[in-house]
Parts: sequence; structure tokens; C-alpha cells
Amino acid sequence: MVIKPIERKVGKVTEKGFSYQYLFKSDSLAIYKITDRVSWEVGGTAKGNEHWMRNGVVDCIQKFSNSKDMYSTEWYLPGVANPNVFQFHPLQTQIQGFTFTSAEQGTWITWASKVAYIRSLFEKWRGYNEIVHFHEHCNDLMNSFETSPMEVLWIPGKLDRIGRVNLYNDVRELVHEELHQQAGMKRERITTYGIIEEWTEPDFDRYREKGLAKLIDAGIKTIFIDNQCQNDMNTWGVSNMCCNVDYKISETVGEDKLKNF
Repeated sequence: MVIKPIERKVGKVTEKGFSYQYLFKSDSLAIYKITDRVSWEVGGTAKGNEHWMRNGVVDCIQKFSNSKDMYSTEWYLPGVANPNVFQFHPLQTQIQGFTFTSAEQGTWITWASKVAYIRSLFEKWRGYNEIVHFHEHCNDLMNSFETSPMEVLWIPGKLDRIGRVNLYNDVRELVHEELHQQAGMKRERITTYGIIEEWTEPDFDRYREKGLAKLIDAGIKTIFIDNQCQNDMNTWGVSNMCCNVDYKISETVGEDKLKNF
């Protein structure tokens, strides 16, 4: 493990912290991932901490008031055949790319400073006062592996809600701008778009005549539809359209109907 002191400009302020990185090398053993488990709590306890993590499955702002609180970024979806959908999420694509934990004493920021495939899980277990960070640093199966350096920044001082929002935005700009530049990608901006999605067999004639017409009249030029290839739902009747059977349009959809749409 390599640990280094660092300074980072966050917004208009330069903050101090450190980075840590794992270096692996073996002549006899090849590995494809290193799982990093740490916990970060302002003041040494989860109580009084707010954990900000933009995601699509649980509350994006979670405040911990006592040890009985429980929190996990795992996507658990009760009522379906397999409710344990995703435990880990890609840190730099599906979730926000950094962690933001704030309390009266100050704010912890952590992020992976190099573009990499990292799958992450954040949890507060009931009866414990830890906010646990799991990072799966993934790689090809190789005999040597250097993980993306994880930076840990400390911003002291109590912030009100507006102060936290402003700091969060400064961190997001730092992380997203840096990673996009490394990848040689232009940052996308959110645009208006329409969605036509049902978790059942679709009626594309109805979609075209009623839904599509209204979206076009409203000036919408980009429209999202769900997976219409052969999948578990439209082929086998299992409640998951995300799992493809084949990259062919399902008979229940109708290729001609989709083309007309």
C-alpha cells in the first residue's frame, strides 16, 4: 500500500488530505480484483453524519441519528422472483464517483482519482456506528495490478444545508471534470426527453398513435423505450426485462410494429 499526502483545490479552497493505493505483483498468482473495505465517520461515529450519495435505488441523502439506523446502497427489490438485484454499483458511471459525508465538525470526501472499473457498496449496519465503504477494484486476470489511488480529503467546519449543497457541487465538478478529461470524453448535459415504458407486453400501435404523437407535439426529439429484444419477461414470462435471451426483437413486440414506431 502506498500512502501519500495530497492537496486538492475544491472550488475556491485548497484542501489537504492523503491518497492510498494498492500495488500487487506475483509470479505465481493472478488476480482480477482487490476489495478495499474502510469506514469513514466524521467524529469517529456515524451518529450525526449525513451521507450524500446520488443513486437510483435508495434515498440520496441519509442522516444517521442512532446506532439502530440501517442503510445500504444495494438495490433490493421486494416482490420479484430475485429481490437481490445489484449489491455493488460502478462507482464512476452508475453512481456519483465520490463519497460525501458531512457533520458538525466537517466533511469527508473520498474519490478514486484515476479512471478505473470500480464497483462500490456503502452500508451502515444496524447496531453499529460505522459507515462502511466497499470498493471492488477490478482488473483483467493478471499477475500485477495497480489500483486507482483513493483520495481522502477533510474539509473542516460546520456547514448549513446551503453550504453543504455548494460544497457537494464543487466536489462533483472536480471529480466529473477530472475523470472526463482523463477519458477524453465531453461532459453531457441533461436534456429533455420522453419515456414510454411498461413492465408488461407492449402495444406499439398504441404507443405510436397516442404516446408518440403527444411527445412529438410537445417538441420532444429523444424518446426512451425499454428493452424490446427477447428477454426474460417477453420470452419466458419472468419479471425481468433486463436479462436478454437474444438480441432479436421479441415476437410479442413485433418487429414491424417497432419499425413503424
